Parts: sequence; structure tokens; C-alpha cells
Amino acid sequence: MDEEKKRVLALAVHVLASMVEYAIVMAVQYLEIMGDDSVSDQVRHGCLSVLAQLDAIQASVIFHDNRKRKRKVKSLARKRLMDMDRSAMPRFTSHENYQRMFKMDARSFEWFCEQVGPFVEKMNTNYKKSIPVTKRVAVALFRLATGANYLTAAEKFSVGESTVFYCTTELCEILCNRFKHRVACPQGQGLKKAVSRFEAISGLPNCAGAINCMHLRIKRPAGPHSAEYLNEDKVHTVVTQAVVDSSTRVLSLASGFAGAVSDVDALRLSTLPHKVQGGRFSGISSVELDGATLPAYLIGGPSYQLKPWLMVPYTGESLTDVELNFNKRLTETWGVAETTFTALKKWEILNGVMQVDVPTAVYMIGAVCIIHNMLLDNTDPYMDGNQEEDFMLETSLLDPTAPISGVDESPGDLEHAHKIRNALASHMMSF
Repeated sequence: MDEEKKRVLALAVHVLASMVEYAIVMAVQYLEIMGDDSVSDQVRHGCLSVLAQLDAIQASVIFHDNRKRKRKVKSLARKRLMDMDRSAMPRFTSHENYQRMFKMDARSFEWFCEQVGPFVEKMNTNYKKSIPVTKRVAVALFRLATGANYLTAAEKFSVGESTVFYCTTELCEILCNRFKHRVACPQGQGLKKAVSRFEAISGLPNCAGAINCMHLRIKRPAGPHSAEYLNEDKVHTVVTQAVVDSSTRVLSLASGFAGAVSDVDALRLSTLPHKVQGGRFSGISSVELDGATLPAYLIGGPSYQLKPWLMVPYTGESLTDVELNFNKRLTETWGVAETTFTALKKWEILNGVMQVDVPTAVYMIGAVCIIHNMLLDNTDPYMDGNQEEDFMLETSLLDPTAPISGVDESPGDLEHAHKIRNALASHMMSF
């Protein structure tokens, strides 16, 4: 083929490609305006595939005789499509879609973006546009809410898998570092309100919260201590301890302990005992019941040990009616902890096996708890701004040879705890 024919063919291919590119851009823009997201996403991916083939044809025709000059032709139309892909936010027009995709309604989503936006926002550069805040947040929330893998999330939002990973990790770290004050025990009037709410639903006076642990599945950790993450069911997990109020708000969080750690040891490894004995609930006046001084306390399940500040059910075979009634009432009230864990596990990332390393998994757990509290505070802000932060993440592999530290009660404390529980049990018979 002589040079003249090559130039004519190259011009014809270029004109044809330009016409196709223009038609594609117009079609995508029309679909964007009409809001037909399902079709728009399909067309956009098809467009990019067609444009890539046109680029290859043009490169082959134009640079057939000069391999050194062969390169990928990036047209203006293709760049515009990529920019549209990068900034476009899929529309979720119904309340059900927002709840399914982000575990919150549209108004809450906008409010959440406003809260985290200053920490997530990135600047545009001369080389590319940054992904808008709403899309960065949406990508991360989608992954946390649905548990979708990186490929599924990438296809949903027309971004790369690495972008999904970065957006998710970034949001979790920002929440755990910048918003950890959202997990806090109320003080002053807030603490009094939390105590009164518990008493209103259970009849338990001076109850400040319910404590429990949950095991969340992770992939087998690397390192010499991976076996320590096997729980009783021989599944790799991390243990998360939480204290919650009657509204399922997380007041205290300690997460990241190895799956082999028991509830009792998780409590001793956390900072909670020190904080309680250091006056965490000092804002609540003690109550006199049947000759016993009743301080503010937490309630726990049978896996915990009785303490003056931690009431647990009676154990044994020959329990009295008073003890059985106390067990029933305490267990019913303690159920709010399980209700909270059920609400947290609606974020599907916590409901399956987290295919990430231990530190990332722990950040995800902390982030979900913070988001849970933020949404509650947005609708029921009984916190008065006077609260004590209680947020602890153990992101390193636990050394099983390390001693379990903590605060041990004296025999006198245990005797006092029995006296408090007996007084409470007698008191509960009148309700």
C-alpha cells in the first residue's frame, strides 16, 4: 500500500472513530441526565471497550511502519468518559436502596458525608480529577454495609479495585482516629439519663450498661501466634468487648483480642476495670438497698465473674425463687448487648469472614461501631458533650506468653458483691 492510500485510510479511520466517540459521549451524557443508572453503567463500560478497540485500530493504521512510535491513542472523548466514570455517583433513588447499600437513609448519608468530608476530601491535580467526597464515602460504606468484595464494589462505582481498598481503609482509619470520641461513656446528666432508662425498662436501679463479647471471623493471620486466634469452634476470630446502653449505643469498646481469649480475660486485658474503679460512674449516687450500698454497676452474662461493679446471674442447681427471678430479669435486660451485636452485624463486613489482615479487620470493627453510634446520636442525641472516651483497639498480634494483667478484687470485694446482688434480688421481687 502506497503512502497516499495509507494517509486516506488513516484519515477515514480517524473520522469514523471521532464520530463514534462523539455519539458515545452524547449517549452517556443523555443517560446521566435521565438518571437511568442501570443502563448508563452498562453503556459506559461498553463505551470504554469500544473506544479501546478504536484506539488500537488507529494506532495500528497510523503507526504501522514505525513501531517505535506505536503508543496508545488517548482521545479527548475517552478522557472525558474516564472523568465521568471517576466522578459519577450511582443514583439510589429509593429509601430501600440507601438502606441496603449504606445502612442509612439519604438524609443520614448526606449528614455523614458532611461529618467526614473535611478528612476525606482530596484536591484535583493537573493529571486527574480527584474522586468526590460523596463517592469516596459511598464506596467505603458500600463495602462495609454489603461485605462486597473489591471487584464487585469496583464495578458498582466504576473505579479500580485498588481505589475500593484505599477508600475503605482510609475511611476506617479516619473514623478510628478522628471520631473515636463517639464511643464514650456519658457523664453528668447523660449518665443519669442512661441509668434511668435502664431502670425504666428493667426495674434494675443504678444499672449503667450491659457488657458482652462477640467473636468476628477473620482469615488465618500470618505469624507465629495465628493459632491463638482459633476460638472454641476452631475458627479464626478476633474478640470484641463492648459495653452498651439500653438504646444499643456503644459506650465502651475494646477489640482485637485473639479468638482464644475468654470473656473474663478480655475484660482484664481492657482498660475498663481500671476506669470503673477509678470513678467512671462516680456521677451516680449510691443507693441503699436492704443494708447494702449499691453503686452504679454493669450487668453481664454467666461467663463473667461477680464484682461489686458487675452483676451476673446466680449459678448452681438449687436456686431459690428470689434468685431465679433475679436471673430472669437480669438476663432479659442483658439481652440489649446481644441486640446491639445483631445491629452491628447487619453491616455485612462483620457477618462474614473478613479477608484482610488483623489490623485492618480491627479498624473495620471500630469504624462500624463508630458509624452505629453516629447514626444513633444524630437521631437521639442524649449525650450532653460531657463524656469520657473509651475506645481501645488491639491491632497487633497477641503474644500468648504475655501475662494477663488487670485489677483483682480482694475477698472483701467479693463478699460485698454478693451482698449487693442479694439486695438487688430481693428488691426485684417487688417488681
